[in-house]
Amino acid sequence: MQLSGRLATLVECVRPDTIIADIGTDHAYVPVYLVEKGICPKAIAGDLNAGPVESAMNTVESYGLETKIEVRQGNGLQILSPGEVDMIIIAGMGGLLIEQILSEGKDKLQNVNSLLLQPNNHAFEVRSWLMGSGWGIVDERLVLERGKFYPVIICEQNRGIVTEDPVALEIGPRLLEKGGPLVERFLEKRSRECAGILDGLSRSTNPLKVEKQQRITKLLRGIKEELIRVRKS
Repeated sequence: MQLSGRLATLVECVRPDTIIADIGTDHAYVPVYLVEKGICPKAIAGDLNAGPVESAMNTVESYGLETKIEVRQGNGLQILSPGEVDMIIIAGMGGLLIEQILSEGKDKLQNVNSLLLQPNNHAFEVRSWLMGSGWGIVDERLVLERGKFYPVIICEQNRGIVTEDPVALEIGPRLLEKGGPLVERFLEKRSRECAGILDGLSRSTNPLKVEKQQRITKLLRGIKEELIRVRKS
């Protein structure tokens, strides 16, 4: 199976002999790859809607992995029993939805060793939720695919970085540690986006805009400082 760059990065983050649940699995490419390559002994592939569940079943059956990968239909983490898996993967969806899935399924996370998260947007909110829920960030990757940046966040309970710094929550504390050309490009992009937001707010007549202006101005200042640091390193 040939995976996209984004999905290939995800599977690289899974330790051997880990039992995973892929929430929002779609075609079940990630669990099928992990089990077919012998990285994971078994897996659960879950999705809310009937269409993706059928697609996942077809993929699993085409690789003859019905005895090792169980496809389940249901809402978020509700398809899981406590202690059933070592790692939960939630990828390829918006950050606010990821936050909602984790919040609503918090009781299913007690015996989970790690989370592997890839939000398409609103990564700040995902990291903020993690920081307030006993999860630390142990590693992060950044993928650029078809002109879009995708952060990959690896978390463990009571281990890793815990921070309240808004720039670290926006960009990723481990990514800022690593630096490099791709992180530099990501910082440049976020800097332009913040400047665009401020430009729009400057023309807004909304009386509530001042607080947002202050927050974005502070964030932009911090991003520019990190950009200078990354360029020098």
